[in-house]
Amino acid sequence: MSRITRKQGFKDVTIAGAAVALSTDLGFSEITIQAKTDNDGVVYVGNSLVDDTNGIEIFPTQQITLGAGSLADIYIDSANNGDGVKFLYTES
Repeated sequence: MSRITRKQGFKDVTIAGAAVALSTDLGFSEITIQAKTDNDGVVYVGNSLVDDTNGIEIFPTQQITLGAGSLADIYIDSANNGDGVKFLYTES
């Protein structure tokens, strides 16, 4: 029986309006992304073109869960400098 490896991470948007990838190319089978509780506003989740017009909005403490993919393909942006997310994923 193989063990499931769960890992966690954090990512902040230094400059609002500039999308950043969650991490380098690392595959996962499932990921839960939660907006940090101390954010000043909304965080947007999407691809490399994510912004306030096309991203999935998550407000402080809200979360979304996504299926298999790569951390390098998930980007976040925010309405405020320094806001970010924490995430928990199952490595694939």
